[in-house]
Amino acid sequence: MKVEDIMTADPIVMEAEDTTLTDAMSKMRDSGIHQVPLVKNRKYSGMVYYRDILRRRSLQMKSKIGNFAVMTPYLNKGMDVLEAVKILRDSGLFALPVIDREKIVGILSETDLVAHIRDITKADSVNNISIMSTEPITVQEDEDLESATEKVRGLNESEIPVVDKNGKLKGLLRVEEYTLNMILAEKQKMAKGDLVGNREKVEVKCGSVMGNPVMSTETASILDSAEKLIKNHTRIIPIVDEHEKVVGIVGISDIIDIINTGEEKEGILVEISGLDSWDDDLYDVAFFLADKFVSKLPKNGKISHGSLRIHVAKYKTEGNVKYSIRTRLSTDHYHLNVNNFGWNFGRALSEVFDAYEERMRKLAVK
Repeated sequence: MKVEDIMTADPIVMEAEDTTLTDAMSKMRDSGIHQVPLVKNRKYSGMVYYRDILRRRSLQMKSKIGNFAVMTPYLNKGMDVLEAVKILRDSGLFALPVIDREKIVGILSETDLVAHIRDITKADSVNNISIMSTEPITVQEDEDLESATEKVRGLNESEIPVVDKNGKLKGLLRVEEYTLNMILAEKQKMAKGDLVGNREKVEVKCGSVMGNPVMSTETASILDSAEKLIKNHTRIIPIVDEHEKVVGIVGISDIIDIINTGEEKEGILVEISGLDSWDDDLYDVAFFLADKFVSKLPKNGKISHGSLRIHVAKYKTEGNVKYSIRTRLSTDHYHLNVNNFGWNFGRALSEVFDAYEERMRKLAVK
C-alpha cells in the first residue's frame, strides 16, 4: 500500500506571509482540519498545528501564521505506507505533508492511518485491554473548564472524558474546540491587543459544554475503537467496564503503535508530556533516566523498536511540588503501564523504570 492510497488529497494550504492567525484559526475551525501546510513563494515552508497554537499562553491574533510554522519531514505519494509510519513516529508529529515536484498534494495523518488500520496490519485479534492506558485522567461534570483545560494541556490530547462522582462516563469534552471558539469570539469584541490565557477565569462547568459519550469495552477489538475514533472525529476513546465506569483510554497513537514496520534497527521513541517549557532540569533528568532504561531493553527483552511515553503532572501541596508520573511502554513484545508519584521527581521516575524491569523479568520467565 502506498501513501497516495490513504492520504488526504488536495489539502487546504495557506500562505505563510499573507494569512493572519485569526483567519487561519477560523478556517481550521470551519473545515474541521487541525493541521495545515504553509507555502512561501509557492514552496512548502512548514506545517501549522492548531493544537500547538492553543497551548500558547499568549496570542497576538494579528500575527502572520508563518510565525507559528513547524518545519517537518515530508513524504512522497509513492512511498510505502510502512515507511511513512516510521517517519511519522520519528517526527513525534501527528500529520506530515505529502509533496510531489515541490507541490503539496496531500497530508498523511494519524487519522488516515487509523481509518485504514485493517488494511495496514492485522488488528482484528488485538483487544482494547492490551493497548489501553490504565488509570485514566478524567474531569468531573461540575469541574471548572479552566481546570479541565490545564489537564488536557499536559496530556497532549484534544479531548478528556467527563465522569460523575462514581466514575461513570457522562460525556467527552473537546477542550480545544471550545477554547478556539472562545478565542475567536473574544477577538470579535476586541479592536486590538493581546489575548492572555490566564488573566480571566472562565466560569464554565465541564458538564455544560461536554459532548455525547463515546465508549468501547476492554474485550472489544481495537477495530471497534478505530471505527468510533473516525466516526466521531476524536483522538481518544474511553474504555468502560460493565457499569460504564472509565477504566482506560485508547488513543490514536495507541492503535498506530501496533503497526509493525519491519524496522531492523534498535530504537525506542521517548515522548515526554506535561512539563512546562521552563522545566529544563526535569527534562534532563527524564531523558537521562529514560536513556539509561532504554539501553537495557534489547538485552533484557530482545526489543528492537517501540515507544516510551512519560506524562508528568505537578501538584502543589503546602508550598512543595508533588509529581504524578504515568508511563506506557509499547514495543514489539510488550504493552505495559507503570505509574508512580512522589516528592522527588528523579526517584519517582527511577522507581518506574525499576518496576518495568521487574515486570519484564517475570514475563520472560513465563
